[in-house]
Amino acid sequence: MRLEDGTGKGYQQKVNQENMGVTLSYTHTFDHHANCTEQSSYSAVLSLTPDADSDFFYLKNTSDEIMIITSLSLFSDSTEHVELYLNKSGTPVGGTDLTPVNRVSGCANTADCVCKYGTPITGLSGDDLVERLVMNGQTEQKKYVWLSDIILPKNTNIVLRSIYGAQLYWTLAFYFHICL
Repeated sequence: MRLEDGTGKGYQQKVNQENMGVTLSYTHTFDHHANCTEQSSYSAVLSLTPDADSDFFYLKNTSDEIMIITSLSLFSDSTEHVELYLNKSGTPVGGTDLTPVNRVSGCANTADCVCKYGTPITGLSGDDLVERLVMNGQTEQKKYVWLSDIILPKNTNIVLRSIYGAQLYWTLAFYFHICL
């Protein structure tokens, strides 16, 4: 068997004396690929003082591709707990529509989703708590990165809930991609 390049120039795979293929390659993450190649990476950026014990952010994937949430950067100089819930049922009532920003400068692609923020967002129920983020009067922004990611298939959602109602500054990063 011979491995040849796909350009038609006849280059073949080199094998060293230990019978291992020799290659020069580069790798990058799926989120980099989604951003650079597909231009389907987005940020939802907000500053908000939510009501205590209330839902303040709703994001529903309406795309045929899965939505992959990679990180949430948060800052509050007061004590606050932010809870992340998956797949709450119902229709969000209240809140303001938010258009997530494409992470490629000048790109006109928009996220295929329903995104709302405000205080309070009502009409939702369910308690699939996936994460609780605890802040005790930070002096700098903290970034929460999920190595497993948070995955939203079509028509599923994530809801953020405030426990104490402290002012929050935050960025939720996500992209769309077809799972392999």
